[in-house]
Order: sequence, then structure tokens, then C-alpha cells
Amino acid sequence: NGVNIDTFKPTPSKLKAQLGISSNKPVVLGVASIWAEHRGLKHFLSLSEDSTYQIVLIGIDDNQKKDIPDNIITIARTSNQEELAAYYSMADVYANPTYLETLSMTNLEAQACGTPVVTFRSGGAPETVDIGTGFVVEQGDISSMHEAILRIIRDGKSKYSMKCIERVHHLFD
Repeated sequence: NGVNIDTFKPTPSKLKAQLGISSNKPVVLGVASIWAEHRGLKHFLSLSEDSTYQIVLIGIDDNQKKDIPDNIITIARTSNQEELAAYYSMADVYANPTYLETLSMTNLEAQACGTPVVTFRSGGAPETVDIGTGFVVEQGDISSMHEAILRIIRDGKSKYSMKCIERVHHLFD
């Protein structure tokens, strides 16, 4: 597996404004082609109780949208990789509360765009994150995931961005 670093790279956009998100509000992004139970959708519902950040979820279908709180921005699945790179780049943190992962390409794509990752210790997901590119928390530990998200927000995305990009270029190009 590898990441196309010509596509997945820091990509400027006006997505925050288009989505109605204040320019100073941190964004926590989640992406799945299909939000099945093992992808951790229920954890985003818990995370949405904190108004410190705005959650944006990509890959939500019409049936799921009915059960998502209004304070979560939902976007249908996209197969446009340039658009996806813009979303990854817009985010301050990429959260991946997955329970089943071989090697998380979404974690790598986010990092290639300079966005740090918080993920569960499951399958190959931990192998995609190291010191300086995000945090790995125990599977199902939403409290630790929340704390790791807040830490990245406090530290600032820029503290992690170059290390994220360098790691993907070195190991997963």
C-alpha cells in the first residue's frame, strides 16, 4: 500500500467557509467509504458533545444522516481524491476510531496532507502513527481519544504537520 503524494498533500481551500465553520474553530475529521459499526461512528456521537471543535464526517449516507446530531457536519461519500485531500488539509485532527483495520490508508492520506491522526490500537492502524504524527489510544477508549484530540488542538496542527508529511513521504509513497 502506498499514498499518491502528488494528490494527497497540503491543499488550500475555502471549505471551512463553504461549510459555515468559523475560521478559528478547530475541525476534527472522520472519513469512511461506508460507516459500518466497526468504523466507530458511535464514538463521533460521543465526541460531538464537546463544542471546542467541529466534527465533519465524510461518507455518511441518507439513512445514517437521520441519526446524526445537528452539530456534526455530514458529507456524502466522495471518490474525488483532490476533494478528499482538501478536506484532510482543512482538518486540525483526523480521528479514526476503527475496530478493524488492516493498514489505515485514511490515516496515511491525512498525514500526507499534514494532518495529525488519533486512532485506536487495532489491526494495522497503530503502525501508521508514530511520535510526532499523532496518538494511538486503546481500542474503545473514547475518553483518551478525546484527550488526544484536545492535546493536538492545544499544541496546534503546525507542530505535527511536517513530521506527518515527512513520514508518509519516507515510508508510504
